[in-house]
Amino acid sequence: MTEKPMTETLEPIFVSSEWGELKECVYGWTGQFIWPKFLQDAELRPTGGVRQRWFDHQEQNVATSDPEFYRQWSQQVEGAIEFLERQGIVVHLPRLAILTGCSPAISAS
Repeated sequence: MTEKPMTETLEPIFVSSEWGELKECVYGWTGQFIWPKFLQDAELRPTGGVRQRWFDHQEQNVATSDPEFYRQWSQQVEGAIEFLERQGIVVHLPRLAILTGCSPAISAS
């Protein structure tokens, strides 16, 4: 059996206002987090300890290069997902798209 790509099976999404009631969203995934390369423009973005961590561990997997930071970050992301779900919001995770070969921006659970 050949399955249709996920992009062919999803209903179009219509948003009339950014202030409308949130019913469904795609939220981050903690399964893989690689620090990006620290380029010249990066100096303007992060503040505090994050800037130094990013510089020290650029292009490395955060889970192995800075396990404590990764643990805290994962808890924050998962806490936000749990909060959204308690509010009755359907949360889709990009990892499903990665596993199926579909673009993470349009994944569905």
